[in-house]
Amino acid sequence: MRWRGGGRSAASSSRHQRPRDLHSRSALKSRADMSRAMPRFIPDPRIWNQHQLCARLGMCAQTFKGKQADLEAKGFPRKDPELGGWDGDAVEQWLDERAGLVRDDEEFDAGELDTWEPSR
Repeated sequence: MRWRGGGRSAASSSRHQRPRDLHSRSALKSRADMSRAMPRFIPDPRIWNQHQLCARLGMCAQTFKGKQADLEAKGFPRKDPELGGWDGDAVEQWLDERAGLVRDDEEFDAGELDTWEPSR
């Protein structure tokens, strides 16, 4: 049996069509504009807010507030009042020193710098 009318029904043809908004020129142009608007490099923040600091330390804000004075007495970096957060690099350095990952200053020989030569 042959169909008369020469084409598919509207219901069946809509299933096989590509969505117009994904492949239209205006959609391609808007996607290109969005990619240009995004910066290529987004650096990690140097200054951490309380949420970021607590996430790095693995504790909630309430626990941190309870331990903050004791930690600061042990050399933990204080919050910078002008920037409104903690220096992430200083926190990382404090953690490294506490874990013994940083050499003491007495062990460092400044003469090592004089003998280093770059590879060619």
